Amino acid sequence: MPITWSRLHELLALTAPRPLTIDDITRAIALNLAEDEALDFKAQLRTDEHAKVELAKDVAAMANSGGGLIVYGIGEAPGDKHLIDSAIQLSAEPEQPIHQLLAARVRPLIRPVVEPIPTADGSGGYLLVQVPASSDSPHFYEHNPDPKNPPGAPIRYGSNTLMMRERDIERAYRDRFVRQADTATALATLTDDATGTLDFDQPLSAHWLVIAARPTGSVPLGSPTPDVDTTRDVMLQARGASMRFHRPGDRAPVLDLLLEHINPRRGLRRWTVRAYSDQDAVTVAKPYAELHHDGGVLLAYPVTARRPEGDTDTRPAIHALKVERIAAAAVAVTRTWHAALAVTTGAVLRAAVVTGPADVAPFYLYGNAGDDTFYSPGVASWTHPVRAIAPVLVDQPGVDHQAQHHAAVDLAQGVLHQFGTEQLEALAPLDED
Repeated sequence: MPITWSRLHELLALTAPRPLTIDDITRAIALNLAEDEALDFKAQLRTDEHAKVELAKDVAAMANSGGGLIVYGIGEAPGDKHLIDSAIQLSAEPEQPIHQLLAARVRPLIRPVVEPIPTADGSGGYLLVQVPASSDSPHFYEHNPDPKNPPGAPIRYGSNTLMMRERDIERAYRDRFVRQADTATALATLTDDATGTLDFDQPLSAHWLVIAARPTGSVPLGSPTPDVDTTRDVMLQARGASMRFHRPGDRAPVLDLLLEHINPRRGLRRWTVRAYSDQDAVTVAKPYAELHHDGGVLLAYPVTARRPEGDTDTRPAIHALKVERIAAAAVAVTRTWHAALAVTTGAVLRAAVVTGPADVAPFYLYGNAGDDTFYSPGVASWTHPVRAIAPVLVDQPGVDHQAQHHAAVDLAQGVLHQFGTEQLEALAPLDED
């Protein structure tokens, strides 16, 4: 995905989010822009051991310092230190070796956005590495494979990179725990605020799966306030994006109901999307979505199992397939909405099964009660009932497909595991990425 807002955008005095171009790179060189905590220029992208260590250190340092942009292909002239054009050769998939290196060298994992900008003649270009502001700081990198030399936690100080001292690391951990607690509280509030909109009194809406999300970074100051057309486009794009997480042949009815005669309505610093049949109702019995201007997202879907005609099992149950499909839809809507707002960081998502205030009866998991070769819908004998589902918090550290797929699977499994099952029916296994 293109990088639509960064420190380089700010220094070039761009007023609206958009992808960077060759002209922007040329202008940055002509202006001799100075490096700082959030901007670093590199003349080359080497693959030797020292260069690998430096890349891991630079990415970890920026993640520990609020995020930033590394530009490969801009160097410094010896002597007067002014910027010079050092366009590099671009590989077909430049993000792959970078992500693999960081997965091996940096903890907790960081997945930056990597974007090539080729020159007009295709002979070379520049490589942008956008490091997100991380909610998991402090990040450590391995600066020496020798086990006697422990990993370090770097930090940016101006254009320099220093190592955190012990008290800096202690403070960073305290800040992390505070951020996590604040995020969990904000997501729970987002869920609670929407609960009053949900109708728990219909036969198929006694149980709701509500997934709330927030970006780990913020919406850029230059990002325009989203309008109704943007909201409609996001929902349409999210439907296609969600299918990439499904097994071949599976459907995405979660968003289909919201897209039927889609008519987003304005709310308090947000857009709301209802199914057509719920447009004028006080409460909703069909899927419901909120897309907030600050990047918050909420998707609610009734998951009470629909029993086939003649089924005499009256035990209350939620449908496993719906849980999986909603998880995929929520991740897709979140990423698509954040892209529309020019948010390039990851997100934190929270899944909760919500029932009516007076409903304390245990409920079961309805799905494939047979095996891999024989499908028999019903309550599987190897699952057990629950009275409540513990909320599932999932950190989506990157914006690439693999990170989103992991988040969708983690959300679904976080709910399904609480019934004692590991089986996924709709979502593709992670090894199919």
